[in-house]
Amino acid sequence: MTASPPAAPGRPASSPLPALAAALGARDLHSPVSFGPLDEAWRPVSALWGEDRAGMARLLESQRAYSPELDAKGQSAYLISAYAHALATPAAEAIAGFGLMPDIETERLGYRLEAYASRYLDRDIRLERLHLRVSGAHFATDDPRWDGHPHALLLPDREALADHARAALERHMAPLILRLNAYSRLPVAALWRLVGDALAYALLEAGRRLGREDQAVADALAVLKQPGSPLANKEMRFVEIALVDGGTPGRELARQRFRARGGCCRYYTVGGGELCGTCVLRKPKDLHDKLGELMRGELGEA
Repeated sequence: MTASPPAAPGRPASSPLPALAAALGARDLHSPVSFGPLDEAWRPVSALWGEDRAGMARLLESQRAYSPELDAKGQSAYLISAYAHALATPAAEAIAGFGLMPDIETERLGYRLEAYASRYLDRDIRLERLHLRVSGAHFATDDPRWDGHPHALLLPDREALADHARAALERHMAPLILRLNAYSRLPVAALWRLVGDALAYALLEAGRRLGREDQAVADALAVLKQPGSPLANKEMRFVEIALVDGGTPGRELARQRFRARGGCCRYYTVGGGELCGTCVLRKPKDLHDKLGELMRGELGEA
């Protein structure tokens, strides 16, 4: 995937955002993303942790569609994970596929709530999901092709792009994290860990799909391992699991990279719940064994 071609000399370049919008629109996303102005159908996401108390209450209550006995901490963990994934999806697609970071300032990113039906643990559930709307025309990039573009902030290198993305995510997420901490008393650090997990997963998946996995992992580590950042978490990491043929020593059947969580979604706290396969609470050997089982199952199906 490539961004739009550079403009002819003396002419402003067309924006790469329509191509990004098309790439996201071609995917079947759990939380949709669209691009365009914020008309009466949309509200800025800052309203979710501001005046739209009814919308926030609906989203929190909607998390109980997964587990009716979910407590306030669980609701907050589920919601921050869902919101962070919704936000990380366009950010990861933009970084991995286009080398840019779109404008995610809370006054220019819109949302609406949509009814959504799904299957979860062999049962039908109905909940409300976020649909995000990118209205800002500005973007940051380290791609020199966009030098001089009226809406581009040209950065010197990939490290600067990671710094820009980190700062934008921190500004965006901080008010929501404070709101959920006040609601549930789930620690602020625990909420930030779930945000980092979502971005790491989104970048890994985007990089794998685009054939740029190594770069995407490097980008994730650059964003999420900066000392002093609330996103920094030493527990989050990427692990590679290799399956070998027991009948042919040394013959590798498959190899896959996974994101090992730095935080906990609290699924283990509900009836019938357990530790997720990549949960931070799993011992390293247990985590490797669990992921190996997953790979063997997928390999058997293939």
